[in-house]
Amino acid sequence: MRKVFFMLLLLVFSGTKAMADDYDCLIFVKQDGTTQAIATENLEITFASGMAKLVNTATQESIALADLTKMYFGNTTGIDDISIATSSQAVIVYTTTGILLKTFSNLNEAKGQLKKGIYVMKTAQGTRKMIVR
Repeated sequence: MRKVFFMLLLLVFSGTKAMADDYDCLIFVKQDGTTQAIATENLEITFASGMAKLVNTATQESIALADLTKMYFGNTTGIDDISIATSSQAVIVYTTTGILLKTFSNLNEAKGQLKKGIYVMKTAQGTRKMIVR
């Protein structure tokens, strides 16, 4: 099963290089339901030992292929992965390189003021990446 998945992945990536340029992120959905988005600009993907190694100018990630349920290209046009924050919690927002942007009084304030892109959001409940679309 893994070999078939790996072969399909290679086929998809080899045939969609030109189409991938139309999207600004590659989104991974894991078996536990969490999603992770990686910017496609200068993205290099290497597969070895059951892992996908993703490297771009802002991020270096490794994802176990066995943990993946879905992978697709997308554009950033909204906020995802916001379940760790409630509307009354303070939200500290950083760039993906770790630069503090601003502390917002709540998530709705952050949604209204951030430009599209990928950010790191920190609340009392934890830290997550988020996509502003």
